[in-house]
Amino acid sequence: MSDIYKQLATFLDHLPAGFPSTESGVELRILKRLFTPQEAEVAMTLTMIPELDDAIARRTGRDAAELSPILESMASKGLIFRISKRDRNLYSAAQFVIGIWEYHLNSLDEGLVRDVNEYMPT
Repeated sequence: MSDIYKQLATFLDHLPAGFPSTESGVELRILKRLFTPQEAEVAMTLTMIPELDDAIARRTGRDAAELSPILESMASKGLIFRISKRDRNLYSAAQFVIGIWEYHLNSLDEGLVRDVNEYMPT
């Protein structure tokens, strides 16, 4: 299971703001707190360009009926970016900073704050 989080960390690190690894692996603890394995897998299929759910499904070979509620849930949790256009939602990858971290500022728990405080100076 931790392989999916290593893959997600690498994916996030390749986004413009980056998400560098640490010796302690605290970045993996952060991702495990925020993403389920399924959400990590879906997040890695997104690009920085917002897309409709059915376009993402076609591009990734997934079933749109199964993917749509996952994307919506992830957007509600602040794991990905969502924008509405003409009554349709478009989804894209979110960087850790500025993005996922800021989306969680109103729902922080002690463990996440501790891990992010350990991560940021490194």
